[in-house]
Amino acid sequence: MLLNLIFFLIVLVFLLVFFLPSNNYKEIRSLALSCSGLIVGFSLLLLNFFNNNLYHFQSLTVHKIGFEFLNLYFFVGLDGISLFFFVLSNFLVFFCFLFVWDEKYLKEYVLVLISLDFFLLLVFFCFRYYIFLYFF
Repeated sequence: MLLNLIFFLIVLVFLLVFFLPSNNYKEIRSLALSCSGLIVGFSLLLLNFFNNNLYHFQSLTVHKIGFEFLNLYFFVGLDGISLFFFVLSNFLVFFCFLFVWDEKYLKEYVLVLISLDFFLLLVFFCFRYYIFLYFF
């Protein structure tokens, strides 16, 4: 549930920043930093609710891709190692937003960082090897 919310929030922020004008530095900064902080908070909640006694993947989600005749499924989940990389990459993107605070091309930096965060989190979130290679 939290993982779906994190990815929905990342896509929503990307779309909102994409449609904002480039000269609205204040809105882009506040939107990117607040949503990144919210994503860090959600990832810390994932870390808090993670059960260390289980060796299986947790927070499993299955997404169906395509039509009825294709029968493709996208399995995602987190294990103990990928969870720490998941949280660490969210912290890193948050600090990157602070680092590009006064850049001239702020909108472009924010869009690239959000897309990098999206695909980096998908790499740690994948359950199947071929999907990992696709996002990597």
